[in-house]
Parts: sequence; structure tokens; C-alpha cells
Amino acid sequence: MNLNNYWKTSFIACLLLASIQTYAQTTAWAYFTDKCSNETDYFKADVCLDYVQLLKQHNIEVLGQSKWLNAACIHASDRAKAESLACVARTEVLGKYHVAQEQTNEDFSYGQGDRQIELMGLDLYHQKGYTGKGVKLALFDAGFYKVDSLPIFDSLWANNQIIASRDFVTNDTLTWRESTHGMQVLALAGINYPDSMVGAAPGALFVLARTEDAPTEKHIEELNWLRAMEWADSIGVDIIHSSLGYSEFDSLEGDYTYFDMDGKSTLITIAAENAAARGIFVTNSAGNSGNKPWYYITAPCDGKNVLCVGAVDSFGTIAGFSSRGPSADGRIKPDLCGMGSKNTVPNGEGILMRGSGTSFSGPLVAGLVA
Repeated sequence: MNLNNYWKTSFIACLLLASIQTYAQTTAWAYFTDKCSNETDYFKADVCLDYVQLLKQHNIEVLGQSKWLNAACIHASDRAKAESLACVARTEVLGKYHVAQEQTNEDFSYGQGDRQIELMGLDLYHQKGYTGKGVKLALFDAGFYKVDSLPIFDSLWANNQIIASRDFVTNDTLTWRESTHGMQVLALAGINYPDSMVGAAPGALFVLARTEDAPTEKHIEELNWLRAMEWADSIGVDIIHSSLGYSEFDSLEGDYTYFDMDGKSTLITIAAENAAARGIFVTNSAGNSGNKPWYYITAPCDGKNVLCVGAVDSFGTIAGFSSRGPSADGRIKPDLCGMGSKNTVPNGEGILMRGSGTSFSGPLVAGLVA
């Protein structure tokens, strides 16, 4: 199930819980075994009317129904009659719900990276067991230097959390010899290095793609991003995050202008919008041009369905370098901010240091989504 469907189901369950408390002891859900439909999207397919009619034929009053839950609401006194029917998988009294992963036995020690986690309340989510477990988070970057060998990433390898990797610059196997930038992004997103640093989603599964050739800035890197997106989609990722942005390029490449930041004019933004249309949640760093002549966000942050992440300091004040909005067509951008000033990140030898940029606020927010 992709994230869009997950959140829809969670949302409707919350609405139901809020509106049916007075019926909790007198009504129940009768969950059907299947749907009588050829519709490929489970959430669009209606409840099987034949099953509903069958309930009525057995003098079971149907109070309502839900196609998302694939169930009919009935009187609790009719549960036994409903359960006797082959089309009913089970019944449950309304209000009898529980939240999976309500608590966890893991005790995270955030060390030097505590503030960047606590500023967004991620420590409270972790305490309740929301660590991104089972969520596939893809990171597109310029390289993941020594992720295969630095002790700070041992937990990811020990728990088989890095499930795929690919170099789209060389169109070959990822070698772990390129830029430290992606390595730092991964650390912020998901490491668990006790008493030193813990990422935003230490339980997530990670898909790593090198799409950026760090010494250059060429339009071919947008194509790399697109190909990585298609590859990540084939793996079934839930979230794509990139701490990359495109506006000005090398000589003779041809720059974008601010007017191209309209959500529909650049290749990388169109690719990001296509990913979102396929149910993938896309987050992207806003850029670090707030105190430079460019000033504005960069592609693909201008996408209508791309969560654009700016940067604040540890006090919640907007960082001067954080790229500003709005998009060229007048939409509010960035969409939100995370801590991106004087963050705790590892250097090339795995030693913790301080670093700043929306590249560092972005993975924290992506981890929060997970």
C-alpha cells in the first residue's frame, strides 16, 4: 500500500472514531471477504452490493458502509448472524481499535544531535515507536562516501536497512567513493549511533541513488534524477528525498530563470510531479540562495506536489541562506522548515562536526514523513 492510501485510510478511521463514540457498544463492523469489482484500485471499488443485500435478507439492518474499510455497519446484536455468512470475514464492535507500534523497547540516545531531533518533536514520535519501520525512503544525491565502511552506519547494515543502491552518473554499481554530501544526508535521515547521533527515521529502509556529479552542474543530471525516480518506483519506494536543486548551470549549458520555477517548466520538476502522481511522497531541499543573487527556491522545489523544505536555526529563526519563495506562479514556498543551521553531521572519517544548509533540514523532514 502506498503512503497516499495509508494516510487516507488513517484519516477516515480517525473521522469514524470521532463521530461514533455513542454507538461503540451497540454497533459493529461486518468486514467482507472481498469486493465484487474489477476495479484495480482497491480504494475506489465499491462495497459488494450483493453482500449488502445478503445481510438484509437475513434481517440484518445495514446502518452504513465503507468502501475503504470494505465493511458494513450493523447492530452489535446481529454479529452472530453476520458471522454465519460466507461473505463476512469477521465482525468488530465499533470503538475497539488499537494503534500498531504504540510503544517501543528502543531507547534512543541522541547525543550531540539532540536539538535537530527535538525541534520537530521527533523524539516524542520515536518514544511511541514511530521510527519509519517498513517505510522505503529513497535518497538522491551526489554520492555516499564510505557509507559501506564507517562505523557510524553499522546499524543500517546490521539491520539490512540499505536495500538498494545505484550510480546513475556512471550508470553502474554505486562505489561509495563519491561525495560526503549524500553520506551526511543519510546520517540525518536514519542512522542510529547511540550517545552521538540518531537520524529522523532510524527504522526506515533506504534506497540510495547517485544522480549528481558534484564538480559539475549540467542538465544531464536532471535526466539522471528522472531515471533514478523510475528505478525507485520499480522498487516500490514510499518517499523520495533529494537535497539537490537546479537553477544555474555550467557555461554553455543554459540557465533557468526564476520564471521557470512555476511547477511545470523544468524536466526535474515534471519528473517529481509524475512521482507524486504515482503515490510517492516527494520532499526536496529549498536551496541555499537566500543571501545570494538568485535568492529563490530551485527546481524541483517549485512542484505543486513537492514538499519544499527551508531551514531554521536551533531557535526556530529562518536561516539567512535559506532560499525564499514564492514560486513564479505565486504559490507559497518553501512549504515548511526544519533545523538546517549548525546541524550535527559526520565528516568524511565519521567524526561528528557542525554543518549548515537546507540539505540538512530536508532529510530531517523526510524522516518525519516516514
